[in-house]
Amino acid sequence: MIFDWGGTLTPWHTVEPIGAWIDAVGDVELAKRLLAAEEELWARSRDHHQSASLDDVFAACGLAPTDPMRRAIHEWWEPHTYLDPDAPALFEALHPVQHTVAAL
Repeated sequence: MIFDWGGTLTPWHTVEPIGAWIDAVGDVELAKRLLAAEEELWARSRDHHQSASLDDVFAACGLAPTDPMRRAIHEWWEPHTYLDPDAPALFEALHPVQHTVAAL
């Protein structure tokens, strides 16, 4: 089974991702370039089924991310990515029951 992340496994949040990039790099124009790179990589993922990483977003803008940049991105997203408390019970309910087959 495949689940949508926002609103299924985590509560739905409306966010402005530019904020994460501004927090990471402290420069609005650079943040806009990073957001555009992120959106391009998401489109590639959707259209061509090619994954990308945070490093790929930075590399698309010619940047090498620092630990503080990475930390800022993760801290910005943290309140928006916590697991819905009902999700574990959902997975448990969907887990197939294990059947034991008696030897003949």
